Amino acid sequence: DCETFRRSAHSIKSTSNSFGALQLGAQAKELEMMGRECKLEGAASKVEALLADYQLVKQALEELSHA
Repeated sequence: DCETFRRSAHSIKSTSNSFGALQLGAQAKELEMMGRECKLEGAASKVEALLADYQLVKQALEELSHA
């Protein structure tokens, strides 16, 4: 479902940018545009890259919360 994919990517983009995770936000924006155009070819590898970067952001935020 392209619309659900787009909305999910949009939410990730907005939240990431709010936390200053601009690279993650840019990746999510690219996925959002793919969903908007309903062209999801190649999306799986982009989602995998986004998940890897998400883990880095999550780790950084956890470290900040314990500082």
